[in-house]
Amino acid sequence: MNIDSPKNRHVRVARALQTTKGRREHGLFLAEGPGAVAEALMYGRGIEWVAWCEGLADAEGDEIADAARRAHIPVHQLSDEAFRALSDTQSPQGIAAVMRIEPATLDAIHIADGGAVLVAHEIRDPGNLGAMIRSADALGAVGIVLAGQCADPYQPKVVRATTGSLFHLPVVEADWSQVKSWADDQRVSLYATALEGRHTIGKVGIPKRVAFIIGNEAHGLPESILQDATYSVRIPMSGRAESLNAAVAAGIALFEAERQKLAG
Repeated sequence: MNIDSPKNRHVRVARALQTTKGRREHGLFLAEGPGAVAEALMYGRGIEWVAWCEGLADAEGDEIADAARRAHIPVHQLSDEAFRALSDTQSPQGIAAVMRIEPATLDAIHIADGGAVLVAHEIRDPGNLGAMIRSADALGAVGIVLAGQCADPYQPKVVRATTGSLFHLPVVEADWSQVKSWADDQRVSLYATALEGRHTIGKVGIPKRVAFIIGNEAHGLPESILQDATYSVRIPMSGRAESLNAAVAAGIALFEAERQKLAG
């Protein structure tokens, strides 16, 4: 299908996915850019259709559109104007996928054979959340849980910041009581990161099944979660900054778990 007008119904729906209301109403989200669409084709499910603009896409985007066609996914060719209408970036790359939101549950996290889980609590910044999902994927985590009022994992800024990692591991939204019950049932140790943590990460053993809890950028973790945790751990800082970025803290914690696992 060729689409020239920004008022076309497909474009209007895709543009609505820039908002939380639109995503909830349609049960869809938008993955934009060659990296995200390529990963969605390889690992994701539920691609409704692909938007492709010959005038904006490069050779990589053209190849991805061809791959979608070979996978029998509808590819709509959009004019420059129509594609810019659905994009929220300054320099659109001419390829995007409209995808179904298929929420994962805690049961989707397979930790029976061990592994690390990242629990993001009240992480509001989309860039931080996207970077945390990317770090969890890169450092071998088996899942990420968004507890409390986190940023929407399907908003465009988060999706872009994950660089495709959103499609590689379960991303689960749950409240803290559900997380605690799941951890108890699965015998998962809860390691809460805190500025005043009792133990220094790197000097405490990390078990085979572990979940690292990273708190809100401004307020950290509430006392109730620190009380529920198996350990509270701190990341040593010798510089003058008051605290670490939440995504950086998550990366350090997950790296230490991976380091200890590889060390045997």
